[in-house]
Amino acid sequence: MMEGFDNDWVNSGSRRFVTYTNLNPGEYNFKVKSTNSDGVWNENFKQLKVVITPPWWQTPYAIGLYALIFMLGVWGIIKFQAYRTRLQHELKMQEFEAHHLREIESMKSRFFANLSHEFRTPLTLIKGPLEQLISGRIKDNLVDYYKMLLRNTEKTSEPD
Repeated sequence: MMEGFDNDWVNSGSRRFVTYTNLNPGEYNFKVKSTNSDGVWNENFKQLKVVITPPWWQTPYAIGLYALIFMLGVWGIIKFQAYRTRLQHELKMQEFEAHHLREIESMKSRFFANLSHEFRTPLTLIKGPLEQLISGRIKDNLVDYYKMLLRNTEKTSEPD
């Protein structure tokens, strides 16, 4: 009888051996009784302590290693997600800054276009009459042309 595995004595007849397979890890007591030649059982028995050790992958050290690997895996996933989130945030910030720089460039372009327009409009109004005066095509009413040139220098273009 294997105490902890068998519920009762195993009578094997004339067989003088017993086989146990698939015993779970643990401690067992193997008990043996004998009979005399008349088949009368002796109440005294011999006992042998049997220790079945678990396979290496079920030892406490292996289970501890599994727990450590699991915790390191979870820690690695958390760190990876934090790194990924930080990179996404940095990318969004760079996109925001690039958009902001494009807006600033657009505002500068509009400013310089408006500024050049503000200078060119009065100069264009002055240029035509000056060219006519220089070419000598205008001979009379020079005072009127000079007054028109003065008015044109005081004109500004209308804001957009």
